[in-house]
Amino acid sequence: MASAADKALIAALGNKLTSLGPFLARPMFGGYGLYIDGLIFGLLASGQVYLKVGESNRSAFETAGSVPFSFESTRGETTITSYWRCPDDVLADARKLRAWVNGALIASRNARQKKPARKTTRKSSRQRNPFL
Repeated sequence: MASAADKALIAALGNKLTSLGPFLARPMFGGYGLYIDGLIFGLLASGQVYLKVGESNRSAFETAGSVPFSFESTRGETTITSYWRCPDDVLADARKLRAWVNGALIASRNARQKKPARKTTRKSSRQRNPFL
């Protein structure tokens, strides 16, 4: 269930990002996936906003001293994601936030293009012999 703070943060993000397209926050693994026009650009987890990072915007996050979102897997391994914490000064300034979210949208589109196409398996047209 969403906390009051999460709801307030989601509402504030929606207000600041309306000019970029339809904004949506979907529940995801105890947090929220943040979307513009159906494309995921960020996460809201533990009261923090994380934006998608790729080669085009990584240096801005590094310069700001940001860190990637990470979590411990069920096997006890630490998983580091491609979503980095959005700096507080960026969250506070709607103009800066829109620019950083635009960068996250570009990173998300680029990551989607790099994924290999799913292999589909073709079923043989031959019938399998039920007596074997």
